[in-house]
Amino acid sequence: MGYVETLFGHQDTIVSLDALRGETAVTAGARDRTIRYWKIPEESQLVFRGGGKSAIRELLEGGAFEGHEDEGEAGQQTKSKTGSDPQKRFVEGSIECVALIDETNFISGGDTGSICLWNTGKKKPIFTQAICHGFHEVESATEGIVRTPRWITSIACLRYSDIFVSGSWEGQIRIWKLDSKLRSFSLVGAVEVPGVVNSLQLLSVPKDKTMKITGVESILLVAGIGQEHRLGRWLRVKEGVSNSTVVMVFSPRTP
Repeated sequence: MGYVETLFGHQDTIVSLDALRGETAVTAGARDRTIRYWKIPEESQLVFRGGGKSAIRELLEGGAFEGHEDEGEAGQQTKSKTGSDPQKRFVEGSIECVALIDETNFISGGDTGSICLWNTGKKKPIFTQAICHGFHEVESATEGIVRTPRWITSIACLRYSDIFVSGSWEGQIRIWKLDSKLRSFSLVGAVEVPGVVNSLQLLSVPKDKTMKITGVESILLVAGIGQEHRLGRWLRVKEGVSNSTVVMVFSPRTP
């Protein structure tokens, strides 16, 4: 292993990176609000600009917890199932994590608690699910209870499959399933884990080892948990475990 190349493009710290077996990679640039898909042999990149809209105000005002699908090309408004005013949407300020599904599809998580599904053929997200991990509440002496969305601290895909997981600090790792056409996704389960989820990884367990024990194919979930965020001491979860790794096996049973 040795030095190959230095790639330039992001205007802020690279907070997340993912790659497959091919000579491509995807990175998240935090507050520059871009995701960059790198083609290393060609020394080129595709730039995807985040900062998309999420239904924070809609939820605060009693709106439904629903996803939003972008049906058109870049520049068109996001379609909302609730039909609410698009001006009541909150703009994402930072892209925190990213993970590849396959060579052309990937997902990202941001500081508004939204998870976005992307395709390399479009500059805008194909689908956005808002407020994926609920709200964090802080009591203010002047404003009372202040509610802000928990941002997505970690995300991971089972490569070349329809399963991915996300984490924050509300005490759960959430399991999501992509639809067969890779146009949307939905929540299918959750795992209780106290603390801040700082890293996630999904692995396929060899069939010969799991089929003998459970009779079904299994997935290995590995999570890095802490009481504080991996990049700074912005918050502390007292109930969380400190500097630990959680390993668990589950078997997806969704149709």
